[in-house]
Amino acid sequence: MVDHIVRRVLSADPRRRVRLLQWATTFTVYLFSALVMAFGVRQGLVSQPAFIGWCAFVALALAVFYAAIRSGWSERFADPALTDVQILFGVITVMWGYMMCGAVRSATLYPLFMILTFGAFSSSWQRITALTVFALLSLVASIVALQQLAPADHDLRVDLANLLITSIILPTGSWITARLAGLREKLKGQRAELARALAEVQRLATRDELTGLNNRRQMQELMELEHQRCVRSGRTFCLVMIDLDHFKQINDAHGHAAGDALLAAFADEALADIRVSDVISRWGGEEFLMMATDARGSAARLGVERLRERVQRMRVPFGDGELRITLSAGVAEHIAGESIPEAIARADAALYAAKARGRNCVVVA
Repeated sequence: MVDHIVRRVLSADPRRRVRLLQWATTFTVYLFSALVMAFGVRQGLVSQPAFIGWCAFVALALAVFYAAIRSGWSERFADPALTDVQILFGVITVMWGYMMCGAVRSATLYPLFMILTFGAFSSSWQRITALTVFALLSLVASIVALQQLAPADHDLRVDLANLLITSIILPTGSWITARLAGLREKLKGQRAELARALAEVQRLATRDELTGLNNRRQMQELMELEHQRCVRSGRTFCLVMIDLDHFKQINDAHGHAAGDALLAAFADEALADIRVSDVISRWGGEEFLMMATDARGSAARLGVERLRERVQRMRVPFGDGELRITLSAGVAEHIAGESIPEAIARADAALYAAKARGRNCVVVA
């Protein structure tokens, strides 16, 4: 029951909930500030009509902030928490309180120091600096207004002392806040760099560097996963061992750069031709292993024949001429109870049979 209420009030979305918890913190500060001013009203130190107006203004603004964040409307902005807007609002409410609290107005400045610390969550140091300047200028404007409206009721020396101490403490606190914001941005950048590094490590661990295809280790994991899935579902899959014909002769005649160009070109052709559900990897040297999921041997053979014809038509520019290549392939439909190594061995045997028939053909085990 309690969890349901929390979800209704603070949202089930984790990020939105964090923003609303920040809003709840500011709400608490305003609530206690209102209680302190209510005590001032009872003591005759604060005007009751001014206090009621202040409370109505704060309550309305807090309700608007809550609705904007809770509904997700604020997420269209760069700062969904509306931090800067809430800080500006906080400065305005503090200055309003300063102007209406008479002899105890100095106490209203304390929340100002805390309000600016919220900038550490999302504001840059430039915005924090601008907000600090705005707060100091607002205090100066409030003091000038008090001296113009009721100079006899407001000792200028008190106001100047408040301005002096605020001018010392507020920039210091803002500097600390800006440092925290800078550290937050630095940590955010480091996390992004770490994520990119981890993604690159994952790519290097699972991909063949030359062709971009799955490497042998990753392919073994994928085949084991497919094997387990087929054991549970009763479906089958096929393994296809592919070898580029006379590849060594091309390397010997044109150099390894030519061989690398052919391997990369074949990988591109294969990725463009196979089904989205199929997987192909570089198994070693000029050998490739393909896994055709949810396919019988006859269907897999047709797909490999299509790839063979496509590769036979392939022309790879190299130097002043172009390179050509063909492939031989062996197809093995996985048999119930058979291990992955056993299925690979049958596909490999079918590949050797294709080579024995003169290459550039596909044989089903």
